Amino acid sequence: MDLEELASRAQNAASLWRRVGSEMTPDPERPGQVDPSSGGVLEQIAFGVWNDSLSEPRQRADAAAVIDAAAEYAAQLRRTLSVIARRDDAGPSNPALDVVASAAATRLPLNRKERYYTGTVLPMIAFSDGFAHTGRLLEMAGLRDVSIAGLEGYADVQMFTEYSFAESVLLPADRDRFADRPPAADTPDLVLAGPDWLLAIEAKLFDQPSVADLRSQLERQRALVDYWTRVLGYDRSRVAHAALLPKSLHDRIGAAADTRVLLWEDVLEEYRFIAPAHWIAVLETALVSELYGSVAYGFGANKEAELTGAQIQADAGSLPYTTMGRTQGLQGAALAGDVASGRWRSQRYEVRAEGIPNKNWFTIAEFLALVAEAPAAE
Repeated sequence: MDLEELASRAQNAASLWRRVGSEMTPDPERPGQVDPSSGGVLEQIAFGVWNDSLSEPRQRADAAAVIDAAAEYAAQLRRTLSVIARRDDAGPSNPALDVVASAAATRLPLNRKERYYTGTVLPMIAFSDGFAHTGRLLEMAGLRDVSIAGLEGYADVQMFTEYSFAESVLLPADRDRFADRPPAADTPDLVLAGPDWLLAIEAKLFDQPSVADLRSQLERQRALVDYWTRVLGYDRSRVAHAALLPKSLHDRIGAAADTRVLLWEDVLEEYRFIAPAHWIAVLETALVSELYGSVAYGFGANKEAELTGAQIQADAGSLPYTTMGRTQGLQGAALAGDVASGRWRSQRYEVRAEGIPNKNWFTIAEFLALVAEAPAAE
């Protein structure tokens, strides 16, 4: 997108906001008073112009709910634009990350069911704002120039998760339409179907299938995708079948030769600044968690030994090690949970003689200063 197009979109948005929130203008016929018919909708409601139209309690409650959401959107828009403008210098910033990660460390543990990430997390990220940003996922899958309206656009799209086609063909009309359907009963994790395009995705995150198992599953799904393409009359160039994998799994086993591969890490970066911060934080927490990282990020590759926090504290003066590691580093939620709960004493930490190999590592001196202020063991 060029700067001229960006400016045009900003101008259009500003015009719409003025219609919603501009101030009332003075009434030329009544000095010192405003014209009640002027100003944006919010200003009119504030001055009671809409009182007769919002006379019922439920109407007022609904109006208040959408006004509050609009106010939050407006505040978030300014914050997000500032982050986008400086991200090359400051790097990604998501205040929700610490909240989500801390909750996983101190309350209920992280959900590692695949269907949660494909049926809840991915839709909340890619289909937010009434499918307004879904085009990004479609482009990643090779489908370009697909227009999906957002919010009040009444998007003409079907969205299914864990889609069992075999169990969905039940009505007589459906059985007639799909009389020659294939016997395969595989269920793609995500299916999006528009008037002239279709996307099916099989996703893995924590599961680590063999290359043979993954390819077999994708081949069964491809039979369904090819069937839908033929029966529904789609142009083959407007149909995509993809595997959504963590980078480590893709590096290890790849995928079927003719199946496009999307990476969870790329989805995270593509939507980092436009999807709801909470759901971005949920995905990022999963991608850096020990459950995922033990396979995907090679935890242990930088360690020379493992010691409990109590051992590190007791032998601090004689240890041959100067640095240690914990998920998300010194300021991360994992270590904060260790310290708050007292679990740091029994938690085993990776240690090494010297060097900070990545952002998960910090000095033992910093750790000792942190736990020195922790509550005493009971």
